[in-house]
Amino acid sequence: MRRLEAAGVARVVEVQPLGPEGVRTLLEGLELPGVERHAERIARYTGGNPLYVVETVKHLVEQGLLEGEWPERLPTPGRVAPLIQRRMETLSPTALRLARVAALARTQFTYSLASAVLEVGALQVGEAAVELEAAQVMVGERFTHDLIHEAVAGAIPEPLRRMLHLRLAEVLEGRGAPPVVLAHHWFEAGETQRAIPALMRAATEDEEVLQPGATADLYARAAALLTEAGRHDEAHQARAREARCRQRPPLGTGG
Repeated sequence: MRRLEAAGVARVVEVQPLGPEGVRTLLEGLELPGVERHAERIARYTGGNPLYVVETVKHLVEQGLLEGEWPERLPTPGRVAPLIQRRMETLSPTALRLARVAALARTQFTYSLASAVLEVGALQVGEAAVELEAAQVMVGERFTHDLIHEAVAGAIPEPLRRMLHLRLAEVLEGRGAPPVVLAHHWFEAGETQRAIPALMRAATEDEEVLQPGATADLYARAAALLTEAGRHDEAHQARAREARCRQRPPLGTGG
């Protein structure tokens, strides 16, 4: 392409991502009933990349998801995954590790956290961050769009995933992260016994602010883990708290 451009027989046109309204116009042109109602989510998920928009819509159609609610997790569409993977393969090892930490840390991610998790200096993290921005993988401390986030997270090898979750749990625990966040990382790291206390703390601390159903789900998960560990008395207590929460009316109902 560069040789063609230098010879004067080709011209490179830098196409910017579509904004939300541009994505909506593109979706309307597809003439698929119901697709427009997903316009905002598709724009955020794809970052406005027209190829990613079309491939995401195709995936929704193929999976029969277009008429329903937006799925909680959406796998990377087939043609898009290899494109993102090739982009990731050009990154240095430090930049790739930084992106992986960001993908697993989600809303808790900061450069400071990554420095501690990866046990590297702030300068190395900063250089890796510049590289990720140049590759249009991240902008500041967030991914350019959800699709790249999901692609990076989905490509992490399982042993490395567990180790990164373990490091995240250790570092975040020292920084006073919410118990529900710690429970998630301990559990994903395979440290079930360390996840249980965090789950119980999360349920207890959030019982007055979360909807009763959400708190009950935390107690139920803790009870299941306690049962698997043979800690039946504690499991019984967790299930009693779960039952109590499920009997409470939802917050805001005045019941």
